[in-house]
Amino acid sequence: MNIFKTDINGKLPFVLDDLRFMDNIYRKSFEALMNGLNPNCIIYGCNYTTTQGTVVIDAGAVVINGEICLVKAHTVNAMEVKKIRFELKESVNSAGNKLFGDGTIHETYLIREAEGVVFTTPLPNDVLLGTHSLLEQIAKWTESEEGFATSVVVSDSNKLSAINIESAFNKSFATKSQILQGDSVNTVVSPKRLQEHGNWMFPTCTGNWTTGSPPLKYRKTTDNHLEIVGIVFGDEGGSSLIFTLPTEYRPQNNIKQVGMADNKFVILTINTNGFVTSSAYGTVCFNVSIPLDN
Repeated sequence: MNIFKTDINGKLPFVLDDLRFMDNIYRKSFEALMNGLNPNCIIYGCNYTTTQGTVVIDAGAVVINGEICLVKAHTVNAMEVKKIRFELKESVNSAGNKLFGDGTIHETYLIREAEGVVFTTPLPNDVLLGTHSLLEQIAKWTESEEGFATSVVVSDSNKLSAINIESAFNKSFATKSQILQGDSVNTVVSPKRLQEHGNWMFPTCTGNWTTGSPPLKYRKTTDNHLEIVGIVFGDEGGSSLIFTLPTEYRPQNNIKQVGMADNKFVILTINTNGFVTSSAYGTVCFNVSIPLDN
């Protein structure tokens, strides 16, 4: 992190480039921090309520392409919450109108905030209304020292929530038969294993499936687990095939995960041929960890 030195006595000259240098110190530092955590996400707040086609969004903050942007409380006219993303908006504060030495007046206070906007075509780095905030994600991953159990994180009106199948201490939240009549769906994720991984791979979605934000990605850990995370969208009537895993990322047996998408149960299957499929359409968020030597 750069430093503007102010510990030197003797009438330090201060010019506009000095101010630019100071501004850049904090801007680049925050960008580096957010790119390391999640360059496109909700930081906090931004909760919502819906009333007859109007979505009321609470104040909060989001990150868009590594830039932290505040969100004021506002409303959006929309019939579907899952079709709202946050976009950067610019305005000018007239209090920053300055009379320059050459006699001209210029606007100097540029306000950059984020607002919810209805979209038709999803983009890879969309920050979607209703997704877990960064603070919620961190709290989830540090829920216990031993790890926690989760299947698929899915959307119910695009509010994401983890489906707990079995806790790290074998305390049953729901039996397998209650979830999917005997299909194996239990997964335990250890914070330690998060540090033991290969590079993230970004698949090409098939047919009518498109990736969201955070984007769909997968990797293999050093203890031979496959992790798949991210959001995908799929319109009804398309193929159930979301994407295909390369040979080295395929499990020895078909693995099924269960969750909900748009108020419907959805079964996600990771097949031995690499096909990753969904039994239903809508907005689905992966948070899967499965052993490849099962």
